Amino acid sequence: MHRVGQESAIELWLVMVFSNQLSLAISESEPAQSFRADGVAFHATGTSAMSAFYDRLVDQHGELVGVRIAPVMEDAAAVLDRVPPRPYIRRVNQQPWFDVYFGNVVHNDAESDGDQAFGGRFYLGERREMAVSLDLSYLAATERDIEAVKLAPARWVEIGP
Repeated sequence: MHRVGQESAIELWLVMVFSNQLSLAISESEPAQSFRADGVAFHATGTSAMSAFYDRLVDQHGELVGVRIAPVMEDAAAVLDRVPPRPYIRRVNQQPWFDVYFGNVVHNDAESDGDQAFGGRFYLGERREMAVSLDLSYLAATERDIEAVKLAPARWVEIGP
């Protein structure tokens, strides 16, 4: 998959925090091994950057509405298993992967369009929350996808040291 804005080499990292309501943050650089979001300290789990792949989830109109997180390593699957049921997460047929919808509601008509990206990190929060970072500029196929994420009706938070 190509990188959106590749000619300008701009990175856009999406951080998803799996709390009661999905929390999102966008950063122009990869989050550090540790960061704070909404007053909670998060630390990387140690799983490698190649421990999961991410599929774009699009609705019937081709709009980006979420992402499928699929672990490829056992330690990554164990981390994902810690995420409790949430209204914006769909687990299908006891698969090790799950779908995350940006609008805090599952889109039953959404499907993976087959485009994938690798990379990012898994994080655990001090209260056992889970977060994931991924390079959105690789996952988004168009600038319209970036805008769809930025306009998502999720809870937006700042990340910092």
